[in-house]
Amino acid sequence: MTGETVLTSTAIIESARCDDARVYALLSDGREVSIPLSWSSRLLEATPAQRARYSVEDFGTAIHWPDVDEDIGLATFLGVSEDVLYDALGFKTHR
Repeated sequence: MTGETVLTSTAIIESARCDDARVYALLSDGREVSIPLSWSSRLLEATPAQRARYSVEDFGTAIHWPDVDEDIGLATFLGVSEDVLYDALGFKTHR
């Protein structure tokens, strides 16, 4: 993992919300992280009601919006690869 961030531990997603500019994820350790809404053309074009309907999936590592078929992973919010995230969570990954 040359030049890549290493996480020693991480929180998981507990809930999410969107406004007209950002997608927010509330983590189990109390942090709220966000990314620009423009990173997802599907969510950018979605109605507020469609953005409000989501589920937290994959053991708290992803958010899914079924009305627009969009998924955003915790790794995206944290700016790390999925391998780094799963290593910090203690999940076995296939490399």
